[in-house]
Amino acid sequence: MSKQIIIFFGILFGMGLGAIAQSWPKEFSGTKGKLVMYEPQSQKIDANKVSGVMAISVLPAGKKEPVFGALFFDAFLNIDRDTRKYSLERFAIPGLKFSGKTDTAQEEQLKQYITEQILAMQISGSYDELLSTIEEYKAENKKNENFRNDPPVFIYTTTPSVLIMIDGEPKFQDIKETDLRHVANTGYVIFENKSDRQFYLFGGEIWYTAAQIKGPWQVTKNVPKDVKKLLDQNKEAAKNAGKIETTGKETPPAIVVATVPTELIQTKGEPQWKKYDSVDISIEYADNSEDNLFRLASTFYVLKSGRWFKSNTLNSGWQFLPADQLPKDFAKIPSGSPNDIVLSSVPGTVEARDALLDAQVPQTATVDRKTGGKDVKVQYDGQPQYEKIEGTSLELVKNADKIVFRTSSMPLGYQGGKAVHDQAKYYMVDNGIWYASSSPDGPWYVSDTRPATVEDIPPSSPAYNTKYVYVYDSTPDVVYVGYTPGYMGSYVYGPTVIYGTGFYYAPWYGSMYYPYHATWGFNMNYNPWTGWSIGFGFSTGPYHFGFGTGGFYFGMSWGFGGPMWGYPPGMGWFGPPMYRPPCFYPHYPWYGYNRPGYGGGYRPGYGSGNINWGGGNQINIGGDVNINVGDRDKINPNIKGGNNLYNKANKPGVSTGISGK
Repeated sequence: MSKQIIIFFGILFGMGLGAIAQSWPKEFSGTKGKLVMYEPQSQKIDANKVSGVMAISVLPAGKKEPVFGALFFDAFLNIDRDTRKYSLERFAIPGLKFSGKTDTAQEEQLKQYITEQILAMQISGSYDELLSTIEEYKAENKKNENFRNDPPVFIYTTTPSVLIMIDGEPKFQDIKETDLRHVANTGYVIFENKSDRQFYLFGGEIWYTAAQIKGPWQVTKNVPKDVKKLLDQNKEAAKNAGKIETTGKETPPAIVVATVPTELIQTKGEPQWKKYDSVDISIEYADNSEDNLFRLASTFYVLKSGRWFKSNTLNSGWQFLPADQLPKDFAKIPSGSPNDIVLSSVPGTVEARDALLDAQVPQTATVDRKTGGKDVKVQYDGQPQYEKIEGTSLELVKNADKIVFRTSSMPLGYQGGKAVHDQAKYYMVDNGIWYASSSPDGPWYVSDTRPATVEDIPPSSPAYNTKYVYVYDSTPDVVYVGYTPGYMGSYVYGPTVIYGTGFYYAPWYGSMYYPYHATWGFNMNYNPWTGWSIGFGFSTGPYHFGFGTGGFYFGMSWGFGGPMWGYPPGMGWFGPPMYRPPCFYPHYPWYGYNRPGYGGGYRPGYGSGNINWGGGNQINIGGDVNINVGDRDKINPNIKGGNNLYNKANKPGVSTGISGK
């Protein structure tokens, strides 16, 4: 557990290596293994109580790879204001989180052991330096919070509805040897019959039709003969496209089409407000909604993508509400009650603290230099086109199927009166690993450095998430790498976590369509045990609306031929997809976190089932995620391994964890 780990946590908590080298990390060995504690990051001081985070690693006896974790601590100090010195009096650990599964009893033993070791150190120091450290943390944290929290378009409906997102205005692709064209930039299968100018939305067992793409849509049994022909020729592909599964005779859900960032708020009929059993809680929840929808006096509240919004009416006027400005009643929602899923987004709760811890726990891997980049390739739609990233020395390739950077060439000196520059270098991120090359076409090799100024990439750039992919250290044979959940779109924002930066990233349109990850339109929700999950529209009675890749890959998966708008299934909208936990539909199973004392509130009558993705992809409820993708963050299909991207990638030369040297 040497230099690479020191560098790793120095990056994670933004500490200087000089400070770490003085007295940290602390290492403790015994018959059961080795514990390493890294320098604490103090974040807040209240009177004599200092709260913060500490990184740790545990290497069990007989194992080669440590397990990384983070803990919240409360340190109670004796402060001498005359000498401006402090000493540690008491130490508590209210939260502990590891990157893998751990035994609760063992965690409690570890908490006790760490507390004993910390107190035995007799920690003391300069009170002014402590205050300076906290101020530096606040300044750095504020700099990283330039996310966009403008509300999306909210559409309130009292009938079961499904939101069909189109990534901007529709982009159409003609289908050879037919009278059809399809909408390429959506996750659903939408055709236009050119002869009668009617649109058709594929629902698996039923079809919708409309004269205008934004509707109104109606169920139809009559579809063009070319459509029937395509379905007959591509039965397997049709089975796996986005669909409505029908098992009864109830009215199918209504269709809502949006071309800008949008979220639905739904109730089944007029909202039915219900109070919590506790007399101390004044807020009410909508008992006939799958949304986290609340009412307090005359104000409504809703939670979307980890962000709170409030309004005086359900139909309009929604405004962003910082989590720390929530009414105090939200923190009183009992665990195990309806809508307790929101506790992860309520500051000060155990669930919110768990989420903050989880957002700081890394996944790590050791990558073999010889084989690590062997199969990595980048596909460009034409010659690479570059776009300067504001505030950095980097340029982003706009028309690539992965995130590719070009660094600016640097002056080396002068020769014959002319400036001599080095060659531009190319960096690429794939599956949480940095690669480098002297050419945009490769060959690519595992990089033991990150590009300069990557930390300065702003949230307005679609490459922002790559700043959360790290290179910790290297040897002549291997490179030690890792990523934190920010790479997957989960960010610490003040006292809670949110999903997405809130920015809309314009996709690339050419002969191929390359979208970026989106914050809005997919009803993203967080809970402490499955992380972020996707909830599509409304599920009631026999109808479950699935999300497919639609036109994204028709050119290959449906055999339409011609230059196609499209890209391999699963790309872009959700960022690197394999980190995401098993998505379930609806997004509550119903709050089944498999956590004792936490996770009640199931409301019968709402359907649940698989989300089917086009191109043969399927996300299974409560199981491992099996997704076929081939995109800016390509992951191989059918690989088990929990939420660890490196387990799922199945890349040559990549092993989970950082092996000791």
